[in-house]
Amino acid sequence: MTKILMLGGTGAIGESILSVIGNDAAYDVTVTSRSNRKPLYANVHYLLGSANDLVFINTIEDNSFDVLIDFMNYRNEILKTNFSKLIKIAKQYVFLSSARVYDNSMPVIDESCSLLANTTEDQNFKDSGTYAVKKAHQENYVLKNGYSKVTIVRPYKTYSSDRLQLGEYEIRHWLNRIINGKPIVLNHEILDKYTALTDGVDVAKGIVQLLGNEAALGRIFQIVTNEYMTWNDILLLYLEILHKYSYKPVIYLADDTKEIDKLFEGGGYQMSYDILYDRRFNSANISKITQLTYKGMKDGLQEAIALYLQNHTAGNYISTEYDNIVDWYIEHHDLVRWEDCLNA
Repeated sequence: MTKILMLGGTGAIGESILSVIGNDAAYDVTVTSRSNRKPLYANVHYLLGSANDLVFINTIEDNSFDVLIDFMNYRNEILKTNFSKLIKIAKQYVFLSSARVYDNSMPVIDESCSLLANTTEDQNFKDSGTYAVKKAHQENYVLKNGYSKVTIVRPYKTYSSDRLQLGEYEIRHWLNRIINGKPIVLNHEILDKYTALTDGVDVAKGIVQLLGNEAALGRIFQIVTNEYMTWNDILLLYLEILHKYSYKPVIYLADDTKEIDKLFEGGGYQMSYDILYDRRFNSANISKITQLTYKGMKDGLQEAIALYLQNHTAGNYISTEYDNIVDWYIEHHDLVRWEDCLNA
């Protein structure tokens, strides 16, 4: 039996991993949580405590697990303080990073691509502590200080019936506005940019196949589908299903969405340094040591949005701050409708 400790494993990818192995008798899984949770799987247990708290981490015995999977979004100083203990807890330390760490120097990205934090000349971005910068610095730290035990995983944008992205917007932004009969606003520049959206369960399966895998030690793996589409193509996929459920959304395009973008992580850096890049991937490395396959983007995205629409109707939560600023933006800007541009 493989004993696994998941730090911060209550998010989207963590929940997907539990759906894959939670009832598999080959695994015994402990998940740290800051609140009491009722286990939904036979072989999953919750340990109450914060993975940011070194006092709590020190209560976990050294070498008490086979694998530690670290999902935490640490501040750099907390990771550095806690790491000397974390690396002793298990035989393998799996650090969840992100493919957002890459710059745009490669037309098709693999693990050798330069990291944005190392190549950008934007000092404000470097100093921002935004997610992509932070994860890049933390990758370097854990590899330097725990190389023989460390496996770094770089997923990109994942989806499920509870998470469907459109540019930088999540369900609680774009889709719930549509369900509630409200128009949405998109930056027109994203529409011809390529991106890759990967089924969250596929990412989870890839991570599981790295657990206890000696060929994964001291290495970095991106887990991203090799398929890609433009954001406009993805929007068309979503609209095909929305129309089947009798939604006819109004979509406005804008030249500049900075007022909206500043609400999101990094105050707009995600748009500038990720969404507006072409993101195409070659994930051959993980395929060499696993049997991982990926669901097709078209079928996967349309199945996910259909399932969401079956279970949600008007009245669903919209991020209030986002909702208000989009209403303001539409009122105070001259915008064009997406379908007018499509037919031009």
